[in-house]
Amino acid sequence: MGHTSWRYTEMKIFVYGTLRTGGRFSNLLPENKKTSIYTIHGLRMYNLLVVDFPGVIKTNNSKDYVVGELQEYDLTAIEENALLSLLDQVECVDQGLFKRSIITLSTGDKVWIYEFNRFDEVKYRLKMEGKSPKIVHDWATVDHSICTTIDK
Repeated sequence: MGHTSWRYTEMKIFVYGTLRTGGRFSNLLPENKKTSIYTIHGLRMYNLLVVDFPGVIKTNNSKDYVVGELQEYDLTAIEENALLSLLDQVECVDQGLFKRSIITLSTGDKVWIYEFNRFDEVKYRLKMEGKSPKIVHDWATVDHSICTTIDK
């Protein structure tokens, strides 16, 4: 009887902010990965909170896009589950801040992504303060020393 949990499979994840190489939480990810810069249309990224982290939502509008990093891992099923569990904790999935989903790239490849799950709540709060969330296309180009997260 074979052990399917020991077989290696390719896992792909699209990261766009603090998990990108060099990002604040990138050290949590395994180093044995292949990375490439990738642009996905139909997504919009916001720098929403004063703690300076991004959130992506699906818009299905081809004019919206996010530049991020496509990370590819060769992992066993056990390793993949452990990595996704860790990322769920980092992204506060159990608290409803982000949700993990699968999207299909233009190549047909399916990848994991973490979508911001409280956009309407945050947008409403900011609207009450006369502000709006700031749209960002590429987190690597944001000046994080200023932490200007809201357009007035």
